Amino acid sequence: MPSLRSQDNPAEQLFRKWHLLLVLALAAGVALRTYALVNKKTITHDEGVTYLSATGHQETYHHLWMTGRRPFGVWVPASELTKLISVQEPFCFGQIAQGLARHDSHPPLYFWLLHLWILLAGVHTWTGPLLNTLIVFATGLTLFGLARDVLKDAWEAALVVLLWTVSPAVLPISLQARAYDLFGWLTVAFARVILRRDDMSARMPISRLMWLGLLAAAGMLTHYHFGLVIAAGILCLLARSRTAGFGRMAAVLLALAGGGLLFVACHPLFYESFLRQQGQSRGMDLIAVFSRFERILLALARFFVYGKRFKIAFVAVVAVLLPAVAVARGLLSRSQRAAGNAWRQTGILWFLLPIGAATFLLYVLGVSPRHAMGGRYLTAIWPFFAFVPVLLIRRLGRGRTTAATLLSLNTLFFATVAVVRPVYQQRGIPEPTALLSRFDKLIVDNIARGVLPRILLHLSEEQIVLAGTQDFLFANAGLWLPGLDTSTAYVSELSYRSNREGQTRLLQLMREEHNPILIAEGMWHADSVYRFRPRTRQAGAASSP
Repeated sequence: MPSLRSQDNPAEQLFRKWHLLLVLALAAGVALRTYALVNKKTITHDEGVTYLSATGHQETYHHLWMTGRRPFGVWVPASELTKLISVQEPFCFGQIAQGLARHDSHPPLYFWLLHLWILLAGVHTWTGPLLNTLIVFATGLTLFGLARDVLKDAWEAALVVLLWTVSPAVLPISLQARAYDLFGWLTVAFARVILRRDDMSARMPISRLMWLGLLAAAGMLTHYHFGLVIAAGILCLLARSRTAGFGRMAAVLLALAGGGLLFVACHPLFYESFLRQQGQSRGMDLIAVFSRFERILLALARFFVYGKRFKIAFVAVVAVLLPAVAVARGLLSRSQRAAGNAWRQTGILWFLLPIGAATFLLYVLGVSPRHAMGGRYLTAIWPFFAFVPVLLIRRLGRGRTTAATLLSLNTLFFATVAVVRPVYQQRGIPEPTALLSRFDKLIVDNIARGVLPRILLHLSEEQIVLAGTQDFLFANAGLWLPGLDTSTAYVSELSYRSNREGQTRLLQLMREEHNPILIAEGMWHADSVYRFRPRTRQAGAASSP
């Protein structure tokens, strides 16, 4: 199969140096992520939970949240609350795993790594994203090695890395302190071991079997969907090992079984997460099937473009042009044998198609929640999806290099937009640390595990905080209402048990003696921040004789 490069193309001298394209891909990926994390003002709901887990406080916080015990419900220094998102007991790996198993749905490996990273860097808005950026850099190098093995062309391999690392769908994954980038790295590494070209009739080296086992264990300790990756790897080996003896596949299965045992030994309570996830599944909704199919198509389109209108246009163009081009080029008239040869030459499809089909099927059937599509939820698909345009461009004849260049420029453009636009849209939102530092005391009406940590991240140790549910604050108004003054801020977040009705009741209490003034909203999610001015007496009020 011909490569993208052509000896007759005037740009050949430039593209012959594949390492320049690889450097551009990695540099662009790191630069765009660095720009985004430098301009990151706060953390998301899920990141709040991540930092609770990585510091070993997931279970403690859950207990305090459910019971409302101190430090909730009383005036305390912020330092007493911020302990819940800082490491108090280094290397508490068992505590981290236990908290995740009992109160979350994720395995612990990323949280263990983040724990070690926090010991070095502390907890900031950029802590997790910076770790993820380093992981992305390592993934890019691993993906280059995989692509070069599969495509037999270093320049094409560098193009795959470029399309993946700056994709508008992949870039935002790194900006949250979550395990998805690590999941992607282990997926690529596992695929590279599986797809390594060697004599399929010979026994697999012990070192390679050990890598398979270790990667399988690490993958399952990172994300439970790594089971799909392992299944795809087994299918790939079966397809490529038709002439191999039983011993080779038996050795592979034993290595993977060993990885499974290592996973269980490291995280024996994993089944509790499965039971919790099963209880949260709502099952298939026939009415929502079509909307879920739409979300799948738009998610795939985002790999190349950014913005809903562009994604819809991209889907429409591909749906019309791709079949037409395929017919015009005679791609559909190839013999079954030629198609089989293409499959063997691009063994990457043994990962893309099974993982993609299983992921989409789980989503359509309602096993995965409605929001679990696109971006981070397709992390295991994106590295393999980046091969698709490269393989298609190979068939374009003399226009291969031009098409590759235009595709690269398109991806870089939309990647830049995907990073710059959110920063531009948030320009009017105050920086939380600067805003809250103006107050000595804060009242917070939401103590959910994904809410309060986001606020605590921006407080100084000297500030005094009263955090409780809306019902608690309303029932115990005497605890805080007399102390309201101009140095106090009221922070309200409408989620979980906090709602608009409860916020209105509290504001009515405050208005009896003070004048609450809205000074900011939307810094975290559905939040509002109020300051207070003393309520002035009405003019003409009767005075004492």
